[in-house]
Amino acid sequence: MNRRSPVAVLFVAAAITVTGGALAQRAGHTVSVKAASYKGTTSEHSPVTFKISGRSIRNFSTTAYYNGSCGQGGGPGYTIDAKGPIKIDKYGKFSASLTLVGPVKPVKNEKGKLTGKVSGTTVTGAIVDITQEHASICRHGYNEKFTAHQS
Repeated sequence: MNRRSPVAVLFVAAAITVTGGALAQRAGHTVSVKAASYKGTTSEHSPVTFKISGRSIRNFSTTAYYNGSCGQGGGPGYTIDAKGPIKIDKYGKFSASLTLVGPVKPVKNEKGKLTGKVSGTTVTGAIVDITQEHASICRHGYNEKFTAHQS
């Protein structure tokens, strides 16, 4: 017969209650978002700027360059100007469809996606070209990362 000490049982029950409560609180935790202007750079060293007000991103602006990982690369970049609002969820995550505007008339615009996360005064994310043509060349589409900080 296996007997457990009442103290041990009480200790385990208390540990489960505390841990469970902490996990439940963490799961429902709403990330605070700092309203401000943000500046940073992309993985291709292009400037990225935007503003956060309330729980929305506005005036997201950058240029996406192909670095050769998806074909030739080295040409002029696509302009990205997403006026917004791009909603930030309670966990600090955001996502939006974009248009990557070709640098000159013969270069067609491309469909893209902006995803990311706000954490304190830092925002990280990615811009992905999701066109079928580039997805076949680049496996999962062209992906350019960015990091921006409150300015």
